[in-house]
Amino acid sequence: MPVPARGVEYQPWRWCMLNPISPGDVRAGGRITDNVRYVCSCADCMALGYGCSCGALDACGNASYAFNAYYQVHGQVESACDFQGIAVIVHVDASQGVCNFSVQLVGAIELPIKSTTLSFSFGHEKWASPFSPASSVPRSPSGCFREGTVEDGTNGDTADDHYHRYMEDIDLIHSLGVNSYRFSIAWARILPKGRFGHVNPDGVAFYNALIDALLQRGIEPFVTISHYDIPYELEKRYGGWLSPEIRRDFGYLADVCFRMFGDLVKFWISFNEPNIFAKLSYIYGRYPRGHCSRPFGNCTSGNSSTEPYIAGHNMGKQGGHIGITVLSRWYEPFRNIPTDILAVDRGLSFGAPWFLDPIILGDYPSAMHKILGPNLPEFTSKQKKILQASKLDFIGLNHYSTSYLKDCISSSPCELDPFDGDARISTSTERDGILIGERTGLPYLNTVPYGMEKMVMYYKRRYNNTPMYITENGYAQASNSNMSAKDFTNDTGRVDYLQGYLTFLASAIRKGADVRGYFVWSLLDNFEWNSGYTQRFRLYHVDYKTQKRTPKLSAKWYSEFLKGSPLRIWSQNGNSYKYSA
Repeated sequence: MPVPARGVEYQPWRWCMLNPISPGDVRAGGRITDNVRYVCSCADCMALGYGCSCGALDACGNASYAFNAYYQVHGQVESACDFQGIAVIVHVDASQGVCNFSVQLVGAIELPIKSTTLSFSFGHEKWASPFSPASSVPRSPSGCFREGTVEDGTNGDTADDHYHRYMEDIDLIHSLGVNSYRFSIAWARILPKGRFGHVNPDGVAFYNALIDALLQRGIEPFVTISHYDIPYELEKRYGGWLSPEIRRDFGYLADVCFRMFGDLVKFWISFNEPNIFAKLSYIYGRYPRGHCSRPFGNCTSGNSSTEPYIAGHNMGKQGGHIGITVLSRWYEPFRNIPTDILAVDRGLSFGAPWFLDPIILGDYPSAMHKILGPNLPEFTSKQKKILQASKLDFIGLNHYSTSYLKDCISSSPCELDPFDGDARISTSTERDGILIGERTGLPYLNTVPYGMEKMVMYYKRRYNNTPMYITENGYAQASNSNMSAKDFTNDTGRVDYLQGYLTFLASAIRKGADVRGYFVWSLLDNFEWNSGYTQRFRLYHVDYKTQKRTPKLSAKWYSEFLKGSPLRIWSQNGNSYKYSA
């Protein structure tokens, strides 16, 4: 298909929606078939003037297939928790904890996994802008150009050196008084070459030691199997998530994890934020693999209904609980008019429900069908029955902030949201010059506590009160070389944030939402992907030169909160919460 000329009126997302992918666009010849289970679609149109991105479509589809297979065989398991309550605000069984992701925290990249993980190459390669002359800069493995993937030029080689300091860090976790710790398995630390090599005994030994130490302290491990990263070998062999071959590797990884750790781990999360991973990794190049999607790249065909469901067969044997974690923003209408109010539901549908609806309800959201049309694959009757028979034990929700949302179907002019333009919406963090909430260290994350309650109640209604965990919720604090240790540790903004969000979470629970637990993001300051070390989300400050851990004010507050000690006074002023002595 010809690419339309750029101009003032050019909107690549709209062009994509009006021009479904034709057979000629698929490298293998023929249409995109059932293996593209969850279409990334129109947001995958490049603002550079490309057409729909087959590569991102396929990456999304393969990831979706792998985790969806997870739930279709493992069968019924017990769903009761035996945790203590969340201090003063929850009087039901629940878990309260902290979380971290392996690559951002563990370090020890000098060990045998060096150069075997995409995160290593992500932090060491520097690619250039798509507008740079091809002869002047190296290409990324995707064939696209990217520049400065990490803001401060750093990497996660050492990070917090959790690999060597995990006992010290478990002491910190225990001192907080939490009863759960969410962490991820580094795929390449267990299987450096995927299914094409051996199981790394050192990696298995590390995670066994970590899990044993947690359980000895009475801390329940919540383990994420895939959190963005994959072995470099899989990218090199077949393009990683761009190939259906990744299904077999993910199934093999899950099988190894269940066999090695399933007798001790009872809570598993298949994927972390697949709704964000596909876009940031394969369209915008901000996460590993750092791809920027091309118009006609690496599309495949396949029939997902015939693939073996490897990933879930051990879950029934181990009696564990399995869920998936998705990023869930909340939206408020930019204007109090019907079109914006209706657009809020449409914007939400293109977020977490894009992945959750097929698993729980058996099909994509109706809003996606209406807008994407033939770009959205149809499930067969047989596939819908399989989806409806699948079992999801819980939903993990990562929630940070709320934005204003404006309808872009009826409104003109309207600048489509660069991330969710396929939903035909525009988002903003301010209205009439007034911020929706106090700004954090990241300009797109504002402190809007009431969004937590609205978001939880929305999923309570949509999914018939399926058990929920807030698997991430945290405050971004900007970091620079001029800041003193006191500036980092006196984090009243984070205390304000946590108090506000937990207050509204408690309100949702009192209204009947089946929220089983809450995890702060996160324990230790660490490598924050493309932001490097310029953002600090954590309860403990880390001096990256000495690796000294220092509790922040927020760590002390959170510990007091969990113990049920009398809390300090809080006052509400509009939408903001202020810390008071």
